[in-house]
Amino acid sequence: MTTKRSSAIHFLAELRDDGAAELGPILPAEGDDAWREGLEDVDGPEAVVELLDAKGTVLMRDVLVVQQPCLLPSPDGDRAPGPVLVAGRLPVLNDAVVVRLALHGETLVEHPVPADPPEVTVEWSGIEKAPDGPAEIWWESFHPTGAAVVHQLVAAIQRKHTPVDESADPEALDRVALTLPTSTTKFEIATGQLPAGTEFLELSSTDGFNTTTTRSGPLSIGPRSCVAVIVQPGDGSVHPAGAVRLVGSGYYPGVPDPEDMWLRWFGGNGEELALGATAEIEMTPGTHEIVLRAGRPGSEGKTSVTIEVMPSF
Repeated sequence: MTTKRSSAIHFLAELRDDGAAELGPILPAEGDDAWREGLEDVDGPEAVVELLDAKGTVLMRDVLVVQQPCLLPSPDGDRAPGPVLVAGRLPVLNDAVVVRLALHGETLVEHPVPADPPEVTVEWSGIEKAPDGPAEIWWESFHPTGAAVVHQLVAAIQRKHTPVDESADPEALDRVALTLPTSTTKFEIATGQLPAGTEFLELSSTDGFNTTTTRSGPLSIGPRSCVAVIVQPGDGSVHPAGAVRLVGSGYYPGVPDPEDMWLRWFGGNGEELALGATAEIEMTPGTHEIVLRAGRPGSEGKTSVTIEVMPSF
């Protein structure tokens, strides 16, 4: 178990019609500002966010633009505006004890800055007892200040499609999120669908300012076969004489990026027809089986369709 102090946070508050504000989960700020996508500026007053120390001295002040998500469908089918939001990204200063949000000079929300991290206990035995089937992982968390705690389960994996390396540095492994940030305390996972190269799982539990990370025992899940997908032509489809368009892809279970390099097309008798995600091939009249093999050597998967090519008149 490890703990870490955030260098910056994301926060989100909804401005209600009664003039109050409801603060959403506070999360550590990592990476770029992609979280702002889908928000549009709203004409109106600017909100102010401040960091205060124990004496009430303002350590930092920033002006935030009130924003609004894309329009949401209403019950009658029309498009209705989403909630009005204030979103921000703030540095975490060592002396800060309160985050204060104000609008029109009036304080809407004051949120304490927790000094201590969440305390977390995780039961990992489910994934050890069911290495290839569904398993339940559950946890208990306690925060010394009563702050809300948000959890996220991730898989720590080696570079995709590479064999498991027992000497790999745990901190150099890629992290793939298995859940969205959540306040729930259990998660059912199909361990047989974990990403290839998974070395262990991690549960990150955060109050936004402090994060506690708990790690499972070693899993060392080796390479999985690629799943081949034929988009075109459809199985049982009928085509006029001439060129037939081939479109296909592949993916590795648990890996977000598709396999778009190692793709080979074959006829039913084994002859190679084309390479790559798309191609057009001339086919003679009759019934044809088309096979797509996807994946690197040693992790290849295949699928096939049968089509009918009509003679020309």
